[in-house]
Amino acid sequence: YLAKCFSKMGIGLKGISPEFIKILQKYDWPGNVRELFAMLQSALAVAYNEPVLYPNHLPVNIRAKVARLSLEKRLRLVGKTNGAAQGGRRFVPEFAGYKEFRETLLEQAERDYFGRIVQQARGSVREACRLCDLSRSRLYYFLQKYNLSLTGQEFSAMQCPEKQECLS
Repeated sequence: YLAKCFSKMGIGLKGISPEFIKILQKYDWPGNVRELFAMLQSALAVAYNEPVLYPNHLPVNIRAKVARLSLEKRLRLVGKTNGAAQGGRRFVPEFAGYKEFRETLLEQAERDYFGRIVQQARGSVREACRLCDLSRSRLYYFLQKYNLSLTGQEFSAMQCPEKQECLS
């Protein structure tokens, strides 16, 4: 089909990058073959003078969907390995804006990270600070933010020996 498109568009043969092929394989093609053909024509038009087809020649919606599916798959794998310890399932709204999506992922990653720090430190503030390379006040900030405690009890500002630093 590509050779036919090259001929029809009056352009020479092009190379195809492995990444381009991977995206084509990972996309679910809800419009079936017609959507695939239309997308290939679009990619050829965008890459008219380029010798090789790369993922950036594909429509943004296709690249975005494949990236989202890949990220969701990685999150499911992370959730299986350490999410059970937190008792949590990850939730990212399916059609969230990029900013909301990013903030949600960052918050989930931070919560998991500090949860692991708490487990590893086994109640030692000094060890927790060493592990995450943060000051005591910054550590307390994150513990309070995610309602974590080095003692295994629910965290509150009253438990913080450096009360003023916890609020910063």
